[in-house]
Amino acid sequence: MMQIDDVELVPSTDYETKACLRLWGAAFIGGINDTVAHWKEGREYHWFDDDRDYPGSFVWLCDLFNIGVEQARSSVRMKARQLERAFRRSGGA
Repeated sequence: MMQIDDVELVPSTDYETKACLRLWGAAFIGGINDTVAHWKEGREYHWFDDDRDYPGSFVWLCDLFNIGVEQARSSVRMKARQLERAFRRSGGA
């Protein structure tokens, strides 16, 4: 599971900006982790596929971190499939 401490910030960023980016980074990573957990249970998680742009939305957070929305979605889906295959090969339920 990815955590906010895995995200590296630019050293010259001021304290308040770093705090804000860490907060939104945690929200972003938490949302992705929730999405994958829902998929494992066979449920949809609409935050991930929602194309609306409002504070805290997937699209808004991708914009904040200058990440391509479709590229991020594709990458998360690919990693989730890889983790699922590895889990099954290891004898997981």
